[in-house]
Amino acid sequence: MAWFRRKRNVRPSDPVVVQVEYLPRGAAVPDHADDLPEWAKRLDPTSDLRAYAYEWRVEGLPSIGDFAIDDNGRVVVVVGRGLHGFDGSLAQIVDRLHLNAIELTARGGYASDDPTQTPVTHIDLTDEFESALEILRSGGSMFLTGKAGTGKSTLIRHYMESTRRNVVVAAPTGIAALNVDGLTIHRLFSFRASTSLHDVESGGYRPGRFAREIRGMDTLIIDEASMVRADLLDQIETALRRFGPRRGEPFGGVQVVLVGDLFQLPPVVPEAERAWLESRYETEYFFSARAFSRDRFPTVALTKVFRQLGDDHLTGVLNAVREGLLADEMRASLNTRADADFTPPQDEFWLTVAPTNHIVTARNRTALERLAGETFHHTATSWGDLTHFDSPVEPVVTYKVGAQVMLLNNDTAGRWVNGTIGRVEAVDGDTVTVQLNGGGAVEVAPHTWDVTEPRFVDGTMSREVVGGYTQLPFKLAWAVTIHKCQGLTLDRLVVDLSGGTFTFGQAYVALSRCTTMDGLVLHRPLEPRHLQTDRRVARFLAQSSGPAERGPVAIATLNVGAHDVRSKPRPVEIACVFVDGTEFSTLVNPERDLTGAREGFGIGVDDITLAPNLAQAWTVLAHVLDGATPVGVDLDQTLGYLDWELKRLGVVHQLPPGVEVDPRRAKGDEEAELTAPSAIRRARAALAIHLREPGAYGAAFDTPETREQPTYILTRDRLHVPGAGPALRALVQASQAISEAVLHGVAAGSETAIGSGPLREVVTARLASVAAKSAGLSPSLVDRLALLTPVLGTDLAADLAARFAADTASTVFRGARVCFTGDATDLTGAPMARADLKAHAERMGLVPVDSVTKTRCDLLVVAELGTQSGKARKAAEYGKPVISVAEFLVAVPSEPPTAPAAPTARASRPATAKRQRPVPAQGCETGDRVTRDSAQLPRVAEAAEALALQREGRTMDEVAALLGKSPHTVKDLLADARFYDDPEAQPERLALAQRAAELLRTTEMKKTEIIATLGLGSKAAGRVFRDATFMETR
Repeated sequence: MAWFRRKRNVRPSDPVVVQVEYLPRGAAVPDHADDLPEWAKRLDPTSDLRAYAYEWRVEGLPSIGDFAIDDNGRVVVVVGRGLHGFDGSLAQIVDRLHLNAIELTARGGYASDDPTQTPVTHIDLTDEFESALEILRSGGSMFLTGKAGTGKSTLIRHYMESTRRNVVVAAPTGIAALNVDGLTIHRLFSFRASTSLHDVESGGYRPGRFAREIRGMDTLIIDEASMVRADLLDQIETALRRFGPRRGEPFGGVQVVLVGDLFQLPPVVPEAERAWLESRYETEYFFSARAFSRDRFPTVALTKVFRQLGDDHLTGVLNAVREGLLADEMRASLNTRADADFTPPQDEFWLTVAPTNHIVTARNRTALERLAGETFHHTATSWGDLTHFDSPVEPVVTYKVGAQVMLLNNDTAGRWVNGTIGRVEAVDGDTVTVQLNGGGAVEVAPHTWDVTEPRFVDGTMSREVVGGYTQLPFKLAWAVTIHKCQGLTLDRLVVDLSGGTFTFGQAYVALSRCTTMDGLVLHRPLEPRHLQTDRRVARFLAQSSGPAERGPVAIATLNVGAHDVRSKPRPVEIACVFVDGTEFSTLVNPERDLTGAREGFGIGVDDITLAPNLAQAWTVLAHVLDGATPVGVDLDQTLGYLDWELKRLGVVHQLPPGVEVDPRRAKGDEEAELTAPSAIRRARAALAIHLREPGAYGAAFDTPETREQPTYILTRDRLHVPGAGPALRALVQASQAISEAVLHGVAAGSETAIGSGPLREVVTARLASVAAKSAGLSPSLVDRLALLTPVLGTDLAADLAARFAADTASTVFRGARVCFTGDATDLTGAPMARADLKAHAERMGLVPVDSVTKTRCDLLVVAELGTQSGKARKAAEYGKPVISVAEFLVAVPSEPPTAPAAPTARASRPATAKRQRPVPAQGCETGDRVTRDSAQLPRVAEAAEALALQREGRTMDEVAALLGKSPHTVKDLLADARFYDDPEAQPERLALAQRAAELLRTTEMKKTEIIATLGLGSKAAGRVFRDATFMETR
């Protein structure tokens, strides 16, 4: 502990603990210093308010009137020195004082001479505070939650300073425990990494160092409760029931207060334990623990935001981020802090937080390279089986004096915890001196981590030590992961969300570490997809607020795609069914391949090509769903997928937690209908089960204000919306007419089928826009669109047919680079593997490529025109021709001769001559090939054609003869082809091309000046400028 003489700079809100002697009644009273405040001199020596620290933990005793910071981070002033010491730590002494905080003025003086005043006596005791305090004062447990700035910490501090109960504070992580002047849960209860619930229940477990505290505690406050796992809360309950003050009672008779924001980081569940945890708990959160009940832990949610010492504007933005409801205007304000080129100054303390170790490692490596001085390396040692061990520290720790580091273990002497940040000051062998941020210098030596593995025996999980890992317990920390930064408060922060977020609450935790907007820098702008919230949390909090009063709506979706870290299944159909008979459904364009949709749901490419995506469909669905409470089978998952897809499309709309329908309650045909290939049939069955057995309660949809213009929807069903207003009713009528034509080939009726003139214009514009963004329309779909001509008043089909008409002869030519996508069938309808298509293309002199790019692909061949695959969207973006597999197989119907045909020499032609080279059918000789317009064959294509011919086994002379070029020119073409195919493989040529392109783009230099600047010869100049043009269009 470092002592300060007499006074120090103290903020008005800093609490000061006045430490006095703790003496038995009748003991001699020591003399007081003359400069003590009068109230301290008047203290009764027999008062229990007096205390004395037996162990100062510094060299020499402090003087009366000196200030210090105790183990709990509070300021302590010495008001007396006695001869009778209390045998306990300074933290224990401080915790024994009940009225121990004195508020300071900005000058460091006392705000009052009244020792009973505390920093929280001036708080606004709202009804929420009074309600919470009533529960706390009565000894009741609770879950205290609320967004940033609502006073959770203030309320808890007020309770701690005004109660005579023995209070212990704990948290799930080291850095969180440090911030609340407490212990980690594992340290308090002596839980090892290998300790399981079975161990605590069976008798193999006993508390260690803090057994007396556990036995004597009245109240346990657990901060950062969002990260407390369900099984950990059950372990705590069992330990307290066995070793707490009232053994045998739930939680040992201890008042347990859970404090935290469930919208922050969730509990960490290693993959090896996930299956076990999911088999025993509904969720990983504490509210799924067996020891948790709403009656025992009533939820008190603080909602009133108090004025903070920090940035009020940032606080408001963070609250919106927390709930996943960041409005465009607020996001734009936050994104003014975006600066991709920002580099933190070396003489300032900046911390970068990012979601992945990959980003963190790259930034730390760059910062270390910028630091002057000797580089030190420390190699780890290990024993045993480390196969599944995720080391907290690299096998080789590389650092320098001056490096910013984060300590990764909890010091046994309590000098630092996992997450403490500092700078390397000195190195002496294996010992490194680290200056802690806001603290003193400490010596850090190598630390050993036990390596454990889960063991599952008779349904019980335990852990066995199988190895050890020893290394310096720190890593470079100019940048840290978001998980490591929870609980930190920083004045200067860089947030790097490159690659997106992949865990609930990451964006909120990252941004909320910073105290002011001025101290915040974003490496990239914040996007709606970064705002992930866990619907199970929303459900728990909504149920804590009471039941909804509005009617139910059953929601069901049909989805395509896999569930993984970076993507989720996307809906191809969504339906909602109401009690009043309202039924509404629409097909949804998932903007990806429809893998399995035709077989599983009877939905093909033509069905969704003109369908709205979810964001467009939501402009109508939101109005239909407004005010209703969602119900359904696997509803959390369904709404979670919808939320993910909406945010992927840039739409932030809070979806309420609804009511889960238990499929085991199905009767008769309901069980089969729940898995029907129709979303509306699934929704009907779910609603029937819910009405028979309502289950729990949920919240209702609340449609926000929006400027988005509603679009048409495309439905396979007969819609029924009896309560719709005139505008919605007209839109439903128009959508029904469009659906009949596009999906079923039924001509629309009169002109009134699409409603009024403005509505027809909207529908026509939306149809044209959707069609234009697709990668081609099938002839049958164009024919169906023609059925809408009478009601739309324009021949949209003819316009689109002309746009998507493909001249196969001009798109399929020898040397063309062809990409394939989708699950194809041959001309007989039999499945055809993509590998077979590629082999067929290679035999015909084409060059298969794996992706669609601007310069390395000439043609995309799709299983079905209109596909929404990523390759198809790229082809539409780059203007690449798209044909179907059927068209491709017609254009390239069979095998060429197995032996190369004899070349036919031909003279070079003038630039105006036309030359075409489509792929030959079987039996065609080389000399029979039709010419192809040279204007359609730029240098890149010529080079590709030359390379394709060479790969067929042609000699240089044969390629020259076939192309009508000289062997010398062909040699240059082949060199260009190799560069165009992989520029990075020729770094010197690439560097010249990039430099020339930069000079052409950013200066007004003439080519002759650039040639002179780069020192190019005449031949090299031509090549460099060709390469520069290629790089600019790449």
